[in-house]
Amino acid sequence: MKNAFLVMYCEMCGKNVQKTQRVRVEDTILMLCDSCSRFGKPLDPVKKEVRQVVIERPAVRPVATYVPKVKKPKVQKSTNQEDLFVAPEYAQIIREARERLSWTQEDLAAKLLEKKNVLAKVERGELQPDMKLARKIEKLLDIKIIEKY
Repeated sequence: MKNAFLVMYCEMCGKNVQKTQRVRVEDTILMLCDSCSRFGKPLDPVKKEVRQVVIERPAVRPVATYVPKVKKPKVQKSTNQEDLFVAPEYAQIIREARERLSWTQEDLAAKLLEKKNVLAKVERGELQPDMKLARKIEKLLDIKIIEKY
């Protein structure tokens, strides 16, 4: 082929033109000739002179190092866990304290974040509470059911 032209048409007026530009006309992007581009806003600004930008970087970058936190050892209470036990009459003490506050078993179980069935067995003496539950009960009902040997 001999000198082939690139044929472009203006999407607004339909003229055969050598160059078009992208223009937004009423929220539609069209390829328009120079005379029709005045009806909208050009999307590709006319490029002027391109300047070269040099970005300088510091010669040495500071490096952050990870320093793990030193965990403090837990301080154990002076009384040894093995020296403690739940009083034999724990069931009666818990029931009387609950009734003194006019709470149902459901109320107390909800406040302790325990199931009602677990609390019912504890109050009947069928299940001895572990130290964690016994401490929660003591604190909530303001009673003493943990004793030392």
